[in-house]
Amino acid sequence: MELYPQDLGEKLGGETQRQRVRSCQQSPDAVNPNFLGGWILGGLAVTGLLFALQAIAVAVVAGIATTGLIGCYIYSTLRSLDAAQSRRSPLTTYEVQTLRQGQTDPLSQQFLTLADSVIALPVLTDAVAEREVREAISALSLAIQALPLEQKVVTDNPAALRAEAAAQECGASAEADTIIAASLRRRADSLARRAETAARTLLLLRRNQALREEVGEQIRALHTSLTALKVGGRQSAPELSGLAASIQRVAHEANAITEARAEVDTLIVEPHRTKVSNGNEAAKRIVGG
Repeated sequence: MELYPQDLGEKLGGETQRQRVRSCQQSPDAVNPNFLGGWILGGLAVTGLLFALQAIAVAVVAGIATTGLIGCYIYSTLRSLDAAQSRRSPLTTYEVQTLRQGQTDPLSQQFLTLADSVIALPVLTDAVAEREVREAISALSLAIQALPLEQKVVTDNPAALRAEAAAQECGASAEADTIIAASLRRRADSLARRAETAARTLLLLRRNQALREEVGEQIRALHTSLTALKVGGRQSAPELSGLAASIQRVAHEANAITEARAEVDTLIVEPHRTKVSNGNEAAKRIVGG
């Protein structure tokens, strides 16, 4: 069965296409980008020199130079078309294996092993089964791209931060001096925001881990279904349909995590800007008072 770079998603598919472009440029028949420019400058220089010597010779040389430039342009265009065609060519086992060797994420490596197995499949006579396999592969690639590599992140304790924020708020209520009370309230507000950010971060980490584990299981399930497809043929097609739908749901949840991470980033950045602005205003009041 044929897979294409776009079936591997934006990240992995893009890496494959860039590698193909590099291979095309490094081939012995590749056109040097400076070659055409050299022809133009050299032709102009020779033409100008011969123009001073003899008008007829200039016309002949200009015709020859023009013919050469046109030939060079056509050759360069054909090479560009070859490169574009290579980007639309099916993936090879060598390309997938090379791409897998460059991955540090175990989930990406597992996914590319699955893609290699798909490429090794014979051409599927059932168009529905082939579509389901392709959709499942695309959904897996989207999910993996949306789920970051697991990292050990040390986060604050939300409960402890909330307790400290409450203590600062109580201190502000009991403080007679307005400047000190305002400072305590700002500290309480900062602690409360830290608690909220820490709680969201912990939740995202748990969701990310759960979905990565699920994606790994879906990859193994699809691999098993592909093996059954070789043996059972059309009888395994309905199973693929259900599996592909399940994988697409995982990809949707993974995309939701990406959006949630963006919300957490906003939660961190915007209060910081507000806090700096409030701090500047407080400093002005203190200096002015």
